[in-house]
Amino acid sequence: MNKQVNIWFSAVMILLVTCGAFLFAFTDVMIDRVSGNKRIMLIFVFAGYSIYRVMRLKFLLKKKED
Repeated sequence: MNKQVNIWFSAVMILLVTCGAFLFAFTDVMIDRVSGNKRIMLIFVFAGYSIYRVMRLKFLLKKKED
């Protein structure tokens, strides 16, 4: 049961963080507060965290199959 919750939480977080990265990369959302280097850094942090969660989910699914 606990593994299923972790899988769903990971999937939702990957979706949300990836959408956030695309939102900040390709729209003008919060351009008045986050601009320039801060905006680029935020995009990289979102993308990095999304990649991290994908790797963790892949590891969790691989462990679940065994």
